[in-house]
Amino acid sequence: MTKAIKFNLILDGKPVRDLEGLQENFDLYDLFTHYKNGVFQRWLEVRGYNEHLKEMLCVSAKNELGLAESLVRIFGGEKNVKKVKSVMLKFQSKRKYEKTPKKSKLEVS
Repeated sequence: MTKAIKFNLILDGKPVRDLEGLQENFDLYDLFTHYKNGVFQRWLEVRGYNEHLKEMLCVSAKNELGLAESLVRIFGGEKNVKKVKSVMLKFQSKRKYEKTPKKSKLEVS
């Protein structure tokens, strides 16, 4: 059996080694990005945070805002819960802007 290699999670430009560090350097955008690409789940697994991993995997959010709220509730501590909606609204509007087709200068309205 091979031993899992522990790695640091980077939040707000700082290496995070444990749950205390995760709360101290909590950055929803970074955490959400790590969650979406599977790095956060792997970090929890190799660090032995199986209960937190199970709790996170049980989240059945219907949209990204619900998922972000769940991540904050589970990992961010109460002080960060109020910040979720403003950050996620920015994230969602940025994604909508990136998906919007741009009109060329030759098109006439």
